[in-house]
Amino acid sequence: PEKNFFYVFKDKRYHSVHTKKSMLELFPDRKRELRRVLRENKIKFRKNREMAIVKMVETYDNLAR
Repeated sequence: PEKNFFYVFKDKRYHSVHTKKSMLELFPDRKRELRRVLRENKIKFRKNREMAIVKMVETYDNLAR
């Protein structure tokens, strides 16, 4: 079976992301906003992991500015 592995680059390191929880732990200061974005866009993390990760990182980047 094919497996995809996802990594997020933060603080000059790559962090492995397997679950929604592991993703939210990378951005503890913006948990509420990241959950809201997934809910508003009707993105299920388990069903569409890649899109969820991309949307969460985009949101975090926009909020950090």
